[in-house]
Amino acid sequence: MAIADPNVVTGFGEGTAITLTLPIHFVEDQLLAWISFEGGVVVTPPLQWQLISRQDYLSDFSLEAYQKVATGSEPVSYTWTLASSQKWTGGIAAYAGGGSITNFVGRSD
Repeated sequence: MAIADPNVVTGFGEGTAITLTLPIHFVEDQLLAWISFEGGVVVTPPLQWQLISRQDYLSDFSLEAYQKVATGSEPVSYTWTLASSQKWTGGIAAYAGGGSITNFVGRSD
């Protein structure tokens, strides 16, 4: 079965809080979130989000990806917290069908 095109919501800003709105989704959809930010700072994710990849590019830029399965009681948005104020961008995609993303492709050297 092919994976259908996801519903996606993106955002950007500056500060210590990265708040991303959830796209339209259904119970058991696979949610994939990604955030990128300046500097190699520590990130505190929301509860139930599992880190699946982090790439640091020197001390200039970091990229993280997280996953979780949607439940029947998701909030409107989720917030990740950065250890210091940074410019950031990110998004959340909802893939129909549940399960987990086991073949996330990060940076290859």
